[in-house]
Amino acid sequence: MDIRHNLFSRSPYSVKGPYSGTMDDNLWYNYQTGGYIGPYGAQFTNNVLIAVQPVTNFNGDFGPALDNAHSPNTDAGAITLFCNNLQYNPAPITGTGFISETSSATMHYDQPVGANVHFMGNIIDGFSGAFAWMTGCLGYTIENNLIGAAKFYEISGTWPVPNCPVHISNNTYFLESAPAGATYTLEYEPPAAGGKVTSTSFSDLESFLPEEGSTLQTEPFAFVDPTRDISTYLVAAGLASTSSNPTLIDYLELVRTQAQTTHQWNPALGVAMINAYLRPGHSLANRPFTYQSSCQLPAQ
Repeated sequence: MDIRHNLFSRSPYSVKGPYSGTMDDNLWYNYQTGGYIGPYGAQFTNNVLIAVQPVTNFNGDFGPALDNAHSPNTDAGAITLFCNNLQYNPAPITGTGFISETSSATMHYDQPVGANVHFMGNIIDGFSGAFAWMTGCLGYTIENNLIGAAKFYEISGTWPVPNCPVHISNNTYFLESAPAGATYTLEYEPPAAGGKVTSTSFSDLESFLPEEGSTLQTEPFAFVDPTRDISTYLVAAGLASTSSNPTLIDYLELVRTQAQTTHQWNPALGVAMINAYLRPGHSLANRPFTYQSSCQLPAQ
């Protein structure tokens, strides 16, 4: 199953499915909690997820954007790929975050057997948590990501897990201003008895989960314009005026009135062009963030 260039919006879930196949260059806009990408070789690439507050009819919290906590995977050769995705929260941190131990999450796996995930080249910005690992791991590769969160690596269960190769390299972290009571960067259960350990030390993180070439920086990521959203896109594309302060509803109305069909199509209203506008907002001077046609699993 291949799913491309779709808009998913005002949903209680950000992502749901598939078990395999490709979800590429889609836009999730204004969602409340996480969804699910199956662990059987799905590829989730070049997508943009924006958690816009408040979400009506919900608690206003954000669960994880991606979830691998469902059906167990027994095939160590089946790798789920998350590559070159952008997920950000333009509002102040109040929710549970990109990846949270309080609800289902990518690499949050509580089955007897588990996930085999390559998480590469993604940008996470403005959330209170990143990465929750539980039991049932077949292998994790976390590399070349920019991660801005108030907490990194919530690890439940005794680690390291047998037969679970973990490779973490060349990530850049920034510790966001955290909600009260969540000012630590690492929370884990050591192999020895004694309960969960929390720490604000990046060196503790590196000693518990060895990193190669990763850094924790003290300044926020110098993104070009992290406030870009559908509203600013409509203005920049000349589809709405600045004075009208356009909203998602205005965008959907434009799609309706311009008869967005295969027979009458305005490319400026398509997700591919919106995502192409949103990604450069999260570019760094030395790291342009654009569509990556070569986003694929590394050679095995």
